[in-house]
Amino acid sequence: EFDDGYISELDLGSGEWEYLVTYPYKFSAGAAVNLNLFKLAGSVDYRDWSQVRFDIPDGFALDEYYNDLLYENQNFPEQFKSVLSYSAGGEVRIPGSPLLLRGGYRFVPSPLRETNPDLDRSYYSAGLGYDIDGSTSLDVGMTWGKIKRQSVDSYTPGGTDESISTTRVLAGVTFRL
Repeated sequence: EFDDGYISELDLGSGEWEYLVTYPYKFSAGAAVNLNLFKLAGSVDYRDWSQVRFDIPDGFALDEYYNDLLYENQNFPEQFKSVLSYSAGGEVRIPGSPLLLRGGYRFVPSPLRETNPDLDRSYYSAGLGYDIDGSTSLDVGMTWGKIKRQSVDSYTPGGTDESISTTRVLAGVTFRL
């Protein structure tokens, strides 16, 4: 029974299923330029999501449900595509100071073939670095982004539109020998 009063009459049963997901290879390349007070960096990632595959772990007998799962492997090339993600960022040292300012951007397109560009993901980041001495530094950064997602299933036959905001704070200490 759902909070809107809807009562599902579907009997989904119960059970435990184990399966493997094989992800396609990811090819990445990047470059960085160090211009004394400024550092710039960028990278690209290529992945062909149509190559995703389900598999059954060794020792599991094939049954109707596993056969249905394996049948889905035929649909991946029709539903998924290859994507090219990219990132760019920079760092500037405040002259005469041990303080570093950082910023960046990352774009990750949706791997779904027939999709709205709203499902692409973008992330922004900002951070600070502080050189304590020649071998130790403190770093703090923050990343935020928005993801839009749509889903339809037996529980939400009319569909669900989600807008998900993410915020992450990262901190670290670096020791150089």
